[in-house]
Amino acid sequence: MKSGIPAAEVLKLATIKSAEITGVSESVGSIEVGKQANLILIDGNPLEDISDIRKVEWTMKGGSLYYAKELYNSVGVKHYK
Repeated sequence: MKSGIPAAEVLKLATIKSAEITGVSESVGSIEVGKQANLILIDGNPLEDISDIRKVEWTMKGGSLYYAKELYNSVGVKHYK
């Protein structure tokens, strides 16, 4: 909480609050039936340590699953592990 904003609030600002501000919260921004499901799986708990958001294992976008390590390797970037 270096910025003074609790991690839980930062995550809300990056998801549901951003969707509300931009007027797209009916289809994205939270996990609910009927909404688009773009997700990331993180190795850690960003509520305890916000820097864990850098530890992405996979991303799901548009129904496709992408493994972070494979994507990083394909562009020459070292995965966190």
